[in-house]
Amino acid sequence: MRLNYPITRMKPLSILFFSSFLCTCFFFSCVSSKKFEQRNTTIKRLREDSVHLAKKVDSLTKILNEKTASLNTLQKTVSQLSSDKDKKVSSRKKVENEHYEKVSLYVYNITKYIEWHPSNDESNFVIGVIGNDDIYQEMTEQFLGKKISNKPVVVTKMNSIKELGTANLYFVSTTRISYLSEIYKRMTKNHALVISDVHYSTDGVHINFFSDGENLRFEMNDEQIKKSKLTVSSSLKNLQHK
Repeated sequence: MRLNYPITRMKPLSILFFSSFLCTCFFFSCVSSKKFEQRNTTIKRLREDSVHLAKKVDSLTKILNEKTASLNTLQKTVSQLSSDKDKKVSSRKKVENEHYEKVSLYVYNITKYIEWHPSNDESNFVIGVIGNDDIYQEMTEQFLGKKISNKPVVVTKMNSIKELGTANLYFVSTTRISYLSEIYKRMTKNHALVISDVHYSTDGVHINFFSDGENLRFEMNDEQIKKSKLTVSSSLKNLQHK
């Protein structure tokens, strides 16, 4: 069946469609424009955030560099202090070693001026070092292969009262002065000589060493020596500090 619409009736319908089309286009155009503006706003905000973040990163990098520089300076200071401390310890250790070396040499020379009691029939001449590892090492090296009264010298380390054995000569360090009462009992039986590095007269000690500037001096306790029944050369008495 054929439909024939008059032209006069089609024009309003076309206008309606055209108007709808324009409205639709306008609507989508508005929507697209709004989305475009939103996108531009988002991009602008992201750029601003990026700039702000970059500034913050730069600021943090600057702070980190300053902290790193401070840490490096601190490490250098600590290293320098450690080096200075090591030098001081090394220097002090060197002075102590020189002191102990002198003490060991003095002890060896002093033994030459002592007339040792004949009642001691031990096959070795025993030196007991009490309370000082460094002087023990020096004594061991000093008396290595040497003899006193034609007897081979044996240097023994005694760390406690229980370890106190029979000896011909006791060297008592400052830290073990409390052992003197026990040593006194033994030395009266064995007629032993007692030497110490305490600069004052102490009961039970025959010879005391002390430092006088860079020099090593010694003093003798004549009363204690008489009790031990040891004979000391007058030459040695003349060499002591007065």
